[in-house]
Amino acid sequence: MTNVPPADLLPAAPVQEQMWLVDKLDPEAAVYNEHLVFRLTGPLSVPALEAGFTLLVSRHTALRTILPVHRGGLRQCLVDPWTVRLDAPPDFSGRLDEAVEWARALIEEPYSSTVTPPVRFALARLGQDDHLLVLGFHHAVMDAGAAAQLLEELAVAMPAILEGREPQLPPVTADYLDFTRWHGKLLDSGELDGERHAWVEELSGAPHTLPIPEDRPRPATKGSRGSLAVLPFPAGIVPRLRRFSARHRVTPFHTLLAAVTAVLHRHTRADDMVVGICGDGRPQEYREVVGPFSCMIPVRMRAPGDLRFADLLAAARDVTLTAYERQFIPFRQVVNETLERRDPSRNPLVQVVFNAPPLHFREDTLPGLEMRTVHVPRGRSRFDLLFNLEWHGDDIVAAVEYDSEIFEAGTVRRFVDHFVSAMEAGMADPSVTLDDIRLTGRADTGPPRVTVEAAAADAAHRVLSTPAGPVVLRADDGAGEDGERGEVVSVPAPPAIREPNGAAAPRGLEGTLFTGPHEVALPEGDGALRVRLMEDGRLLWRVLNEPQARAGGAGASRSPALERRIVELCRELLEDDTIVAEDDFFAVGGHSMVAARLVQTLSEEFEAEIPLLFVFENPELHELSTAIAGRHPDVAAALEELERLTPEELAALAEEEREPEGADEDPAARDSSAVDGLGAAEEPFWLMEQFAPGSAVNTLTLSFRIDGPVDLPSLEWALNQAVARQEILRTTYHLGPDHTPHREVHDAHTVTVEVADLRGLDPSERTAALEHLTAVQAETGYDVSVLPLIRTTVVRLADEEQQLLLSCHHLVMDYWAVTRVLFPEISAFYRVRSTGQGQPPDKEPVSFRDVMAAERRWRATPAAEAQERYWRRRLTGLTELTLPTDFPRPAAPSFDGAAVHRLAPEAVRDAVHRFAAERRVTPFIVVATALSAVLHQWSGHEDVQLLTPCENRLDLAAADVMGAMVNLLVLRLDLGEGRVRTWADLLGQARDVVAGAYANQSYPAGEALRAAGLDALIASGRGSYVTLNVFQADSGFTLEGCRVHQGRIVADPSASTDLEVSTLIVEDGLLFDVKYRTALWERSTVERFAAACESAVTALITDPDAELPRVRGLL
Repeated sequence: MTNVPPADLLPAAPVQEQMWLVDKLDPEAAVYNEHLVFRLTGPLSVPALEAGFTLLVSRHTALRTILPVHRGGLRQCLVDPWTVRLDAPPDFSGRLDEAVEWARALIEEPYSSTVTPPVRFALARLGQDDHLLVLGFHHAVMDAGAAAQLLEELAVAMPAILEGREPQLPPVTADYLDFTRWHGKLLDSGELDGERHAWVEELSGAPHTLPIPEDRPRPATKGSRGSLAVLPFPAGIVPRLRRFSARHRVTPFHTLLAAVTAVLHRHTRADDMVVGICGDGRPQEYREVVGPFSCMIPVRMRAPGDLRFADLLAAARDVTLTAYERQFIPFRQVVNETLERRDPSRNPLVQVVFNAPPLHFREDTLPGLEMRTVHVPRGRSRFDLLFNLEWHGDDIVAAVEYDSEIFEAGTVRRFVDHFVSAMEAGMADPSVTLDDIRLTGRADTGPPRVTVEAAAADAAHRVLSTPAGPVVLRADDGAGEDGERGEVVSVPAPPAIREPNGAAAPRGLEGTLFTGPHEVALPEGDGALRVRLMEDGRLLWRVLNEPQARAGGAGASRSPALERRIVELCRELLEDDTIVAEDDFFAVGGHSMVAARLVQTLSEEFEAEIPLLFVFENPELHELSTAIAGRHPDVAAALEELERLTPEELAALAEEEREPEGADEDPAARDSSAVDGLGAAEEPFWLMEQFAPGSAVNTLTLSFRIDGPVDLPSLEWALNQAVARQEILRTTYHLGPDHTPHREVHDAHTVTVEVADLRGLDPSERTAALEHLTAVQAETGYDVSVLPLIRTTVVRLADEEQQLLLSCHHLVMDYWAVTRVLFPEISAFYRVRSTGQGQPPDKEPVSFRDVMAAERRWRATPAAEAQERYWRRRLTGLTELTLPTDFPRPAAPSFDGAAVHRLAPEAVRDAVHRFAAERRVTPFIVVATALSAVLHQWSGHEDVQLLTPCENRLDLAAADVMGAMVNLLVLRLDLGEGRVRTWADLLGQARDVVAGAYANQSYPAGEALRAAGLDALIASGRGSYVTLNVFQADSGFTLEGCRVHQGRIVADPSASTDLEVSTLIVEDGLLFDVKYRTALWERSTVERFAAACESAVTALITDPDAELPRVRGLL
């Protein structure tokens, strides 16, 4: 087998993609670097060992697999067989500890798996006829079972090699690439869909966290730092375990799983839990294939305290047998369909993994050598707890990988002791209930009473003397609601820590603190006290169910009427009639702009101030309702009262409330036809037009591939219906007699859909012609005094394949207007004309001039004054961001530009979405955080500003109107070392800054900057600033009977600002599109900038608690 040409690259398996993503997020952690390390005692032929490993490389493609990224996706590719060299082994004679440390460093060194196979063979010398053998590999190409198979083949090959014979090994008839194809077809066939749905249904009601008491506060984000505890079980336990399991018609694994479940129940008091077990993942026909087959299988274990061990044993058998039938369903799919929200401090769904593979490496595996396993301590943790039980003849050794940020080594040792004692107790008496199993350590039969009493007494004293501690009764305290007097009774009894069944809690197990017969209680509402005696005699205590401060204030309750109104608005804003009160605003498609419109609409309806942060802090709609009701109880009460009124009463009330039209308005402001002066959003585009008349700097061009029979007359008719509805599409711009720009609306205008037919060209000519037509469309500007300011071309590529090119001038359309107004209107009209079905838009929109008149009226309100004060405070003292350039800035601004594109794979895109949901922020805030860090690093400025466009629609009526209403928001972030230390600090600041900016989005950016003395920043046309856009995938464009693919913004060779960073969520991943001025930078500099942006996003979502990089320059 030789190198696979790019056209034949095979997509990676789901497990490989998952591991690659983890490595991509934290490359230095080497979380999935696996290993086997053995001490070899006896005469070793290094050349024979090299020849044996080289033979294995030639036999198994997994050892010759690299994992490159091709067209945005992870692929598998084979390289030619390579020769294993174990030259000049380092000499650690008499220094085993140093040799183990050498092995650890080698194992944890990251692999370059995109260019070389992620496999290592190494040898070190410990003395005469004494060596340390290291087999290192990335889990994406091999699992432990595959490594064991390699050693078995090596054992067969070595004698032949030493004797000069050809090794007699069975031929390899399949490889992991074959399995990947088989598995991909199986998933695509839908054959597993029923099992997957059943599995998700089974797990949906289970708790998604396993609350093992922690020794240290759990970090906000799960890290990868950990430790390894290697603990032997009692000698000779395997024969007894096998005999017991055979009597009860289960496997030893079922017995072990039942025992660990019993201990988890006792430590967590959970009656229902999800535990991860590892599946072999190999179909029978791939039993001899080397590859990463092993898979994670979440199993739901129900373990109430009164359950007998024998019943738990049977449950373990039944659950695992069902689970193994489902092991070809990717774990990632199960997680995605089971969890609606993730906790970044924990692994999703599974935090504890139990693995007891029947692997055993005999000491005589290699001829003439004694081979013994060496445990290499690793500094990683993939889960809270990961149990690997190793079989060594009649003995078992537990190698427990644990999160050292939350657990101490003593806690893990005690847990394993409890595990062993639970297994022993269950085997001795299968009828014992879980709560009656006596959990002891291997060196004791229970804590000495004096130690427990002393520790408990000390705890009682400390708890009782703590201001927020337990209840202390005075002699005159009342009892009961009626104030009946009671007496305080002193009971001279020793304190104790007890389990729920009243038994004394063993060392290491959490319980309730008692003084005599009385539980030490906290004041009502302060939660329940739990206490644990540690291995070293310390006593840890914590409070469960502590009251959480909520934005809604104390005592806020749900308001059904307010919930219904919020749900109604979200359905309208997000165009999704399935939204319910339990939905997460961001999970159903909400983002910063929509959140701002939601809050603005609610504030206007209720005449109450509702902070935008409420949406971020309370993303579930019923939570948002509760928060608003807590802050404005009168609003909730009023809505409840309104819902009780009859339609006649509501109509009468509306009549009473209606003010005489125009009573307090300026007549000029009320007459929309008089509003022909430019609005604040139009002025920057007009000004740019004066600097570069007719250039493409103000041209927005979108391109869509359409498969299917497009009805061109219906498309043109639909476009003209939109032109008739939207007056801005019939508008031109002129200088008036007073030399000020004004708008002229024409009564009617007909637009034409141009057609370019390329079907007669050969494929290469067709591609070149399409690229040329697209470039012409994007690079052609407009004369804004002449209609139309919109162009549409359909390029025919095949009978049922077209490319639609639509461009417009920014004066008449912003991105919101295209994707949320124009395309939905065209789609609706097209369906009516082409099929005779459906309904056109049901109401005429207000005119663009009406919106401008409303804006003029708003500018005279207290709300506008408040926004002006906000921006004056935010921008005072701002130092303009200056970036190092490759060329001196020209005296006059140059609009010549180019663009750099960088595509992060789908896995990164999905990880950004998950991270944003877990942190209750938006992808925009994630990208803004990362970009500000890169700009800080590049420029050295601590005062970093980004300008970002926002939709700036004041109300729902304006949401249906086309035109340039977009405003620029200045996002100003302070990256001083005294202000932010970690990524999480900066993310929190960015969230607050974005929320504040969107809550004040309607005040014109030009005037806000002018008030701060920075009006030249955007008013001069030089555009020496950085803008950020984050575009969602949905364009709102559909054509009945056709498939409209996700569109793209076509770059043009012009740049209105120094740097414009657009992040697009596309089908293939996360696209960073950076437009730049060629008069300032080389392309290579901007390519490094785009790479730095992707790296910063990756660093942020990987380890938010890591410190911000402070090194100057682009790395």
